[in-house]
Amino acid sequence: MKEVILHIGMHKTGSTSIQEAFGGFKDGETKYAALGYVNHSIPFFTAFAANYKKYHVWKNIGLSEAEIEDKRRQTRAHVLRELEDKRFKRLIFSGEDIATLTLQDLDEVKAFMAPHAAKIQVYAYVRTPAEFISSALQQTIKGGLKDGRAPSPKYRTRFEKFILQFGADSVFFREFSRPNLKDGSVVADFADWIGLRNAPPAAKYANESLSLDAARLIYLFNREGPLSKGDRVVFRARQRFIKAMGRALPGKFTLPPQLVREAIDLEDARWMERVSGVRFDLDALDAGDAHYDSIDAFLSDIGDDLMPKLRQVMQAHAISGDFGDDLVKMLTRLFYSYIGYTGGFDPQAYLAFNPDIKAKGVNVYKHFVEHGVAEGRRYSEN
Repeated sequence: MKEVILHIGMHKTGSTSIQEAFGGFKDGETKYAALGYVNHSIPFFTAFAANYKKYHVWKNIGLSEAEIEDKRRQTRAHVLRELEDKRFKRLIFSGEDIATLTLQDLDEVKAFMAPHAAKIQVYAYVRTPAEFISSALQQTIKGGLKDGRAPSPKYRTRFEKFILQFGADSVFFREFSRPNLKDGSVVADFADWIGLRNAPPAAKYANESLSLDAARLIYLFNREGPLSKGDRVVFRARQRFIKAMGRALPGKFTLPPQLVREAIDLEDARWMERVSGVRFDLDALDAGDAHYDSIDAFLSDIGDDLMPKLRQVMQAHAISGDFGDDLVKMLTRLFYSYIGYTGGFDPQAYLAFNPDIKAKGVNVYKHFVEHGVAEGRRYSEN
C-alpha cells in the first residue's frame, strides 16, 4: 500500500518550479506520477471532477463531449497505472487546480485511491491575500477577464474540504516566503518538507508576469477585441499574443492596497491564519488613499504613454497601417498576425474550402476569427 502526497499549490507559490523539477523523478522509494503533464491539474480535474465535460481547458480548444469523455477514460487509466506500480512506496501528485475539486469530487479521489493508498497527505503553500490577488489577477487577465472581478483567495473554500475529507492531521500548510525557503529554492524546500533526502535539481523556469502596461492593454483587448477562444488555432494565437505583450512591455504589476482590501473576505483570511499558523499583515491593507473605486477602473486607466509603446511593438513585428489612435485596432491587428504562425491555420486552404469568402476579398484572418470559428468553416487540409 502506498503513501500518496497531494501537493495542491496554492497558485503562484512556485508550483511550476516544483512540477518541472520533479517531472520524471524517482529514487527507488518515491516517484512523481507520470500523467502526461508535469502539472497534474488537468489530469485530476478531467479524471475526478463531476463537471469534467465543462472543463474550460477542453472547451477553450473546442473538444467535443465525446473527445472529453475519451480524455477522462485515458486519464483514469494513467492514474490507476501509477497507483498499481508496486516498485515505489510513495507517489507524488502536484497541481494547483486540484484545489478546485469539490468535496464530492474528493470523495471520488479517495475512493479511487483507497485500494492502493494506505495514507493520503496534502501539502499546500499559502500566500498572503495581497500577493495572491495581484498574481491571480494577472492570470485571469491572460485568461480573458473582461469585468474587473478580482480573484479572491477563498482560503476556506480552497482548503477546508481537504481537512474534512482527509483529516486535519493529514493536511499541512506552510507560508510561501522566498527569503525563508530552504537554500532559497522552493524545490529544495518542498523536498525537505515531504522528507526526501535528495531534492531533484531545480529546473530553470521563468513564470512570465505581466507589467501593469501589458495587463491594461490585454484587458482592453479582452473587452473590445475579437473572439480569442473556442478553437485550437485561435487559442494558440492568443497565447502567443499575450506572451509577446508581456515581453515587449516589461515592468511590475502592483495592485493598490485598498483594492486588495475590497476583494478579500477578512473572516476568510482570519480562518486561514487560524488553521495554518501563517500570519497576514491585514492592517496594511487599510493604508493609502483610494485613487480608484474598482479594479475595472484601475485596469481601464490607460495613459497617453501607452500609445507610443504599442506603436513600437507594432514596428518590431513589421506591422504597418493607418490605425490612427485606435488602440483596439492596433491590438487586434497584432493578434491576427499570430493566427498564421500557429501551425494549424492555412489561409490558402481557407479560401479554397470557402469560395464565398474568396469572392468577397476580405482579410482571411479577420474573417476566420470573427466568423469562421463560430460557423465551423474548414481551414486546413487536415
